[in-house]
Amino acid sequence: MVLKEIMLDDKEFYTIEEVAKLLRVSKKTIYRYIKDLKLKAIKTGKYLIKKSDLVEFIQDNYYVEIKKYGSFKNKNYLIYDD
Repeated sequence: MVLKEIMLDDKEFYTIEEVAKLLRVSKKTIYRYIKDLKLKAIKTGKYLIKKSDLVEFIQDNYYVEIKKYGSFKNKNYLIYDD
């Protein structure tokens, strides 16, 4: 069992680029997740992903159990088992 961590900035919305970097996938993959309705996004000239939708997506699609979700030094984090 390996613990992994994702640091989330203290903001409500993320861009495609930010989500791709956090999940270590390409922007094309994130666009595909949105197109396939796996990841909720709001289009306001560009796509924005709500933090709560991102957390839900990680839990539902990466088949991980969220162990902890909280804040430390103005950063939010997820610690999960894969």
